[in-house]
Amino acid sequence: MTDFYVKLLNYSLHALGARALTEHEIFDKLKKKAEKLDCGEDYIPNVIKRLKELALIDDEIYVRNFIKTHSALNPSGKIAIFRKLRLKGIDKDLFDSIWEDVSPDEDELLETAYSAFVRKKGEVNSQKQKERLVRYLAGRGFRGDAIYSKIRSI
Repeated sequence: MTDFYVKLLNYSLHALGARALTEHEIFDKLKKKAEKLDCGEDYIPNVIKRLKELALIDDEIYVRNFIKTHSALNPSGKIAIFRKLRLKGIDKDLFDSIWEDVSPDEDELLETAYSAFVRKKGEVNSQKQKERLVRYLAGRGFRGDAIYSKIRSI
């Protein structure tokens, strides 16, 4: 083992100790660290391979936990959750397969988001409030048909 490999491995262990990261995120962090150490990117694949062997990075588990946590704490639709995960390097096929498996009830999430809107902004009893609600729900990544179905039921 070389000195650079050990330094990059220790750095990644420290980063993963702070919070869970996707493979893409850890690669980006290691790339920046390698530039600072002036050692090139040759060691990064071996460090990532070792992290996978130790089960410290697993994108599938990361996505499952992200969907469950995000759905519980910050009700959002499939579109918004995927948008956030895409920024973390998660591809659509992996997301779709896990979304179908985890399958949070989007209608229930929509209802929770609607309730949060009513708590913050008041009852939806005018056209202006309905327009605000549409923007709010669309910004949270809910499908258009689900949003307009909710608006019609009000």
